[in-house]
Amino acid sequence: MPLFGRGGDEVEQAGGADPGAAWADALERYRAMPVAERAASLLATVAPAIAESFDKATWKAGIGPLHTEGDSLLELLIPQTRRPDKLSPEQWRAMYELRITLAEALNALVIARLLINFDYGSGGSVIKYAVSPEGLAALERGDVAEVVARRLPA
Repeated sequence: MPLFGRGGDEVEQAGGADPGAAWADALERYRAMPVAERAASLLATVAPAIAESFDKATWKAGIGPLHTEGDSLLELLIPQTRRPDKLSPEQWRAMYELRITLAEALNALVIARLLINFDYGSGGSVIKYAVSPEGLAALERGDVAEVVARRLPA
């Protein structure tokens, strides 16, 4: 299985004939969650993917873990489509809003110090993520949402 469970053209189209509906359903589901719960759900998905990326990293010539940028991590939670050229503007808007909703959870994890973001390029052009020791501990305890809620500003 490829990294993050994606196989390019082999990826099944989510939502059957209407991937925009899958995006709208995911958007509705994630928006219904408080930010802390959304962040916990996101960390439960991205932490194993980040760990896998670290394990499979080349570590030669400065090449470290791949696919640990924010957009790559958010892709893990966004239903995919085979024919993006057939989507309506409304469907694209739902996908964009879904990305923003998930990015808010990613930012909450950084603010709560459960994820670490760092520059990995010249001029801050590439921002990568790693799970902090506190993030790993919260995952083990199963209290990620509580930690995020406690640490986020009111």
